[in-house]
Amino acid sequence: MIFKLTPRIWWGSQHALAALPPEVKCVLGVGAPSRGCPLGETPVNVPEKIPYFRVAWPDHEQPPKDYFDTIYSVLTMVSHHQLFPILIHCRAGQMRSAVIAIIAAHLIERVPVAESVANAKRLRPDIMIGNEGKMMPYCVAALNWAVGLNYLSPPPA
Repeated sequence: MIFKLTPRIWWGSQHALAALPPEVKCVLGVGAPSRGCPLGETPVNVPEKIPYFRVAWPDHEQPPKDYFDTIYSVLTMVSHHQLFPILIHCRAGQMRSAVIAIIAAHLIERVPVAESVANAKRLRPDIMIGNEGKMMPYCVAALNWAVGLNYLSPPPA
């Protein structure tokens, strides 16, 4: 299933790739490396004409040290080339892709983080960015990191 956080920022699980809508212009894989699709390879369900980026975040681990800087670079390129809508996916679509979609909505569309978190939970109540109202520590770190960055789009007119 694909969840549309904003008209340009979508997220979902790896299964979302099997039914990739034709309007998707770019895919960002943020999940753990898998045996079915090693790093450096594009999943078979993604058409060749659609740019596919992968920034791996291993299961049950803190993200690698340079992870969010790499995410920022990819989002900068996506924004510059207007590759929207972007589909951000991970294995289950419950944590990593939701967090990165929230960050993308903040950086690209200037949606306040708290608003995107609420919208994401409304769209998919079982997302795992928080536990009983408490944010997981690495999710908090990721969202705080994003708030301190420059926006990737001009202010609305």
